[in-house]
Amino acid sequence: MEMIIEELMRIETSAREIIDEARSAENQLNDRISAKTEEVTRQAEAGADAEIAAAREKASGETREALTKIQASAQRWLSALQAQYAQNHQAWEDEIFEKIIQ
Repeated sequence: MEMIIEELMRIETSAREIIDEARSAENQLNDRISAKTEEVTRQAEAGADAEIAAAREKASGETREALTKIQASAQRWLSALQAQYAQNHQAWEDEIFEKIIQ
């Protein structure tokens, strides 16, 4: 009977060791999964940040280009108006003066 009890105790001790090893392996696996998840998340965030920065730079460049075109167009219009004024202002003044004195 004593041998049976000793055998059962040995089996129980072995079972506890197996359970402890399984828990330890599970904890290690969970730690590795957490580390890998964090690594993948960091990589995804870094990639997304890079894409966002590239999109912002592209949009900024397109905006600068559009603004430059608008400024050039406005400058052409202003130059054309100034040339027209320089060419016609005396005639316009005379016309207005004639209309006033009539």
